[in-house]
Amino acid sequence: MIMSDMKILKISHGNQYFNIDDHKLMLDMCLASVHPETGAMASTKVTQYNHFITAKKGDVFFICRSNESIDVIGMFKDERPLYSLLKNHYEGWVDREFTIIFEATDKKNYDKTKDKWWLPGNLSTCNPVKDNEFSLFEEKILLPAFGKTLEDLKIKRNEALQNLEIQINDIVELQIDFNRLLNNDLEIFDVVNNLSEIEKLKVYYNYGNRDDADKRPVVLLRRKLIEFVVENKETPLTKEIVDTLKKEVATKFDKNVFHAWSSYFRVLYPFYYDQFKANVIKLLENLIENIRRDLGIVDFTKNNIVHFDGAQNQGSDHVWFAIYNSSYKNQKAAKQLFFSVNQGKFIFGLRSHKNPSINKSTSTDKYDYSEILNVFREFIGEIKNDDITKFKDMNDLKELLEFKKQIILQGPPGTGKTYAAKDLAEFTITDTVSTDKIKQAEFINTSHQIEIIQFHPAYTYEDFIRGIVTEPIDGKLNYVPKDKLFLELVDKAKNDDSKKPYVLIIDEINRANLSSVLGELIYALEYRNQIFKSMYADKKGDYKLSIPDNLYIIGTMNTADRSVGHLDYALRRRFAFYDVLPKVVKDDSFEQPLFEIVSKLFVKEIKDKVDELVASEHLGLEFQDRPQDIWLGHSYFFKKEDVDFALRIKYEIVPILLEYIKDGILNNSDEVKGIINEISNYKTLDVNS
Repeated sequence: MIMSDMKILKISHGNQYFNIDDHKLMLDMCLASVHPETGAMASTKVTQYNHFITAKKGDVFFICRSNESIDVIGMFKDERPLYSLLKNHYEGWVDREFTIIFEATDKKNYDKTKDKWWLPGNLSTCNPVKDNEFSLFEEKILLPAFGKTLEDLKIKRNEALQNLEIQINDIVELQIDFNRLLNNDLEIFDVVNNLSEIEKLKVYYNYGNRDDADKRPVVLLRRKLIEFVVENKETPLTKEIVDTLKKEVATKFDKNVFHAWSSYFRVLYPFYYDQFKANVIKLLENLIENIRRDLGIVDFTKNNIVHFDGAQNQGSDHVWFAIYNSSYKNQKAAKQLFFSVNQGKFIFGLRSHKNPSINKSTSTDKYDYSEILNVFREFIGEIKNDDITKFKDMNDLKELLEFKKQIILQGPPGTGKTYAAKDLAEFTITDTVSTDKIKQAEFINTSHQIEIIQFHPAYTYEDFIRGIVTEPIDGKLNYVPKDKLFLELVDKAKNDDSKKPYVLIIDEINRANLSSVLGELIYALEYRNQIFKSMYADKKGDYKLSIPDNLYIIGTMNTADRSVGHLDYALRRRFAFYDVLPKVVKDDSFEQPLFEIVSKLFVKEIKDKVDELVASEHLGLEFQDRPQDIWLGHSYFFKKEDVDFALRIKYEIVPILLEYIKDGILNNSDEVKGIINEISNYKTLDVNS
């Protein structure tokens, strides 16, 4: 019989290390012990200590005292070692806590020969019984010393494992407990001080064996705190001791590393939570696995869990998980099957942080797995269709916008920059893009999260941010400050409680004198949430302003317009620039042959001599190797049912190209004129014919 889901180990408390009283004390406290320097067997490089320290929760073993007796069969309760409880072993030996499965009925009735490494007669300390020798273990050890079979061992071991597992209602009780501790910060000291000695030593072992403490101030502080708790048994941990050790640790780092760690609960909660953590995570993982399997959504979903560590490992009383489409890098932007334990209630349903209007949830005091499945089953289609790969380019652009906060879509005329800006704004808000532009326009016009403005040469700071206006007060005209569109949107974004994204689209952003229009905003765009001073005070006399993280700016810039100003380096550093260039469009109404003729003037891949066609003075530093900045956009090449396309050629396309020659953008050469003449005489079938 092979029991492949567990190991069986021999552990020897050698009589040269453990006197009879020590051995009895270890058994009474359900602790097994091995020294870290216990070496490898001759047949393997794996140390015997490694077998001991890496054994999993649920692995079983028998404990012998050299070859004198076999006392118990135990099962490891968890995977958390501790520095040995015995004083004479304290500096070296490591213990593991176990649950007794069977006590020996005849401690000396076993095979005392040395045939196998795992038999008591061998001088080894900790060795596994091979899977193919389980039957031999039953014959040599289990039957004679314990009067039990392998089947008895399997049944009893599974019962013991079940007794160690937590249930969903245990998480509810723990959540209520964490809520109490969060709201009563000093109570965590009583909890920590009253932990059992074994529990304190497990936590001490955990922090004592971390190799990142010197680089992580909070980890180093916790190591020093648990060391104090273990080594000063008669002195309780207090907030004064925490504050003192905080100052000591802070001197090892250059900055104020504990400015966000004023809560004693946040510092100390891991000492309490450590005993529950593995079981909480396992229960949630098993629940998610069962849900995904029973709903048949394994192939296209993944999940995220947040438990009592919190999203940033700073302690929380909130436990939740989200199941979402696997095309997303994380759940933040995805539609989610959401499950939460909060304030003793179970809350589950569909959730979207980006589009809260679709949120639907059920709240109940009683856990019912079938009800959870039934609710989630309604939203399988929503999750399956929420495939971000359908909008890969748009998602990449959104990630750039979220990273940089302000972006400029730049390109020549006719490439759809304004449409692209609206698509990006809609996608940032809803994670989808409307194929129906009329519906998109309705959404943008009615959404309080999106504003659109077009800059022009006469536009000023007073038009955009804040200015002085006249208002009648008591029959007299008074000059008062007034927030304009930008600060109105800033105010909306700041006052939004779930911190939804807000988007400002600035069309033709480079047509205004940006340094003048933006003023101190040039600084504030880069340093979000930091206070800066406006040129004008508000109605309350306050000059202070700041821009929140959830406000995004999308600008459009015509790269071919030489009559307008261009962004200086300070402004360019604060924006990400994204090219929106002409392209071939797979559409019956797109006149591709003509597009390719026109493109010969601008694109090196189409015309090797493009530098001879584009005026050399136009290809300065700003346009070096970028003749595509003046390339005519694809929107000029769409046929419309109610318009003769020849009119578009005669009155739109050719005039722009002639204007390029007049402005010195295209060379006034015979070759350029020849291409324009070819365009003028281009014939196309009318779309109605």
